[in-house]
Amino acid sequence: MTILARVFVVRHGETDSNRNRTVQGQLDTQLNATGHAQAAMTAEALKSVFFDKAFTSDLQRASKTAERILQCHTGIELVQDSALRERVRGRI
Repeated sequence: MTILARVFVVRHGETDSNRNRTVQGQLDTQLNATGHAQAAMTAEALKSVFFDKAFTSDLQRASKTAERILQCHTGIELVQDSALRERVRGRI
């Protein structure tokens, strides 16, 4: 069997809003200290994975997580796209 593509999906690190159980939606919240540590742990776990491309939403919590992961992957461009932001959660 030939693998045509392998996709890794990583959720952003923790924010204070996550900790407080506040729905962030498209609010541009920042990683807290735990979130930065989680991003570093994820970077370590993925350091031996080869990436051709990397994509993230333009929100800080996602882009900072991705930037930290890519510190172990020099030369990989990080494409930020607002179309990758969270969408509708449905009825709450």
